[in-house]
Amino acid sequence: MLHPTRYLSKLTDSSAVAKFMEMSTLSYLPSSWIDNSLLRPMRYAVQGSLLASEKAIEYGWSINLSGGYHHASAEAGGGFCVYGDISLIVLRLQTKYSQLRKVMIIDLDAHQGNGYERDKHDGLFNKKCKDMKVFIFDMYNQYIYPRDYESRRAIDYNGELSHHCSTDTFLKQLRQNLAPKIDHFQPEFVIYNAGTDCLEHDPLGNLDISEEGVIERDQIVFDECLKRNIPITMLLSGGYQKNNAAVITRSLLNLNKKFKLFSQPNWRDRWLQLYGSQKRQKQDKEEKQEQKEDECQTEKSSYYIHNYSWAPNPKIQQNQQENEKQ
Repeated sequence: MLHPTRYLSKLTDSSAVAKFMEMSTLSYLPSSWIDNSLLRPMRYAVQGSLLASEKAIEYGWSINLSGGYHHASAEAGGGFCVYGDISLIVLRLQTKYSQLRKVMIIDLDAHQGNGYERDKHDGLFNKKCKDMKVFIFDMYNQYIYPRDYESRRAIDYNGELSHHCSTDTFLKQLRQNLAPKIDHFQPEFVIYNAGTDCLEHDPLGNLDISEEGVIERDQIVFDECLKRNIPITMLLSGGYQKNNAAVITRSLLNLNKKFKLFSQPNWRDRWLQLYGSQKRQKQDKEEKQEQKEDECQTEKSSYYIHNYSWAPNPKIQQNQQENEKQ
């Protein structure tokens, strides 16, 4: 659906995987070991992202405890990312829910999400999702990997941050820009890439967001989506410290406390009512038209099939007899 055969065939080459994962030692290992120990778990994680997107339609929210491989595009991997699950979600949503027209990607990982941005820049979404519009909201440290300036052209809100950006500065920028962009674009689905490598002391992110700041960040995003009845799926993406898991756990507990996530009603019917009404109206109109044509055809015909044999239509025959008497 996303990755062409020529790219997938590269994954049988240990040196290619080593390049994508930025781990040179992998080039010395058998490709069978790499596939079984590294790539297969990543494929499970990608499937988790796809399943999470469907569950978000059903329940209004979902969280994949892995995924968020935002540096992988259709044609290339990089930055520890091999499979582009975010672009795959967009394609899957369009395939399974053809009535969906607008998807917003909110990326608050410390790094630029150049994978799906590259796909958008190269016209992949326009080719495979002709009726789909994708809005990219990306806040990232502009001075670290990947510094992909070409793919930045695909970003709709380009929230470039500087080294050691503080919690207050980060949250202020998020509050000031997220809600207006949502109101302007009016997305029907949100993919939230919630990397925690923005935490202070992260060896790769080089931002200074506190643990409480990350918790508040996630709350802001969920609040803006849920109060507008926009389904949201959250991917955990990057984070390279021992305390990441604890911070994520605290954030998820806070989200459940604030929004009673596990008490949310079934959203599927409501979502389909909001975004599937036009399709259903078209189907109803076509069915009524077919029914009308069938009725006209019945009236015109003086015969109908009864017990697999042709016989006069009693109703029409009676009308003909009455007309003759008159």
